[in-house]
Amino acid sequence: MPLLPLPEDNTARLFVNYTYEATEHEAMFRPATPFSQSDLVTFVHDWLTNNAAMFQDTVSFYSADWAAQGTNVRNPISWSVIDGTATPLNDPVRHSRSASFVGRSPDGRKTRLFFYGMPFGPDDTYRVEASLVPALADMITDLNALTSRVGTISGSAPIYQPYVNIRNNAYWQTELRN
Repeated sequence: MPLLPLPEDNTARLFVNYTYEATEHEAMFRPATPFSQSDLVTFVHDWLTNNAAMFQDTVSFYSADWAAQGTNVRNPISWSVIDGTATPLNDPVRHSRSASFVGRSPDGRKTRLFFYGMPFGPDDTYRVEASLVPALADMITDLNALTSRVGTISGSAPIYQPYVNIRNNAYWQTELRN
């Protein structure tokens, strides 16, 4: 039986704003019930800091916004800058490539967490297995170990798969052509 859709503002949301080679992006995180804004902000900041080597040095997580449950109004929150430390890829289509962490919660809700600027090049399978990249394995382990703070749209805690999917975004492909 399919799950009924939930409203976008069903939970509070943390938006982490970042640049990848001067292009603006954001990653959205939801708190798992009953955790607070400070719990989620601390976890996400620590997770990104601990895994800075998994982002090219042209990535900078420079600010964050908070949207309370039941509203789409975002307010800036305190955030210290985190810069990636990996060597940039020498690949002309790297701007359009993103990596997505895929998870599912016990109540059946799927979640994805997308990032641009991870140091993964083109791959025949469009997937990077954590078993082949120790730093990625650590990053996913950290994400799963602390999912009591990161939730899905229903507020339940997901379990993330031991891989990231790689894709090229059609919008950014078009931008590269122009």
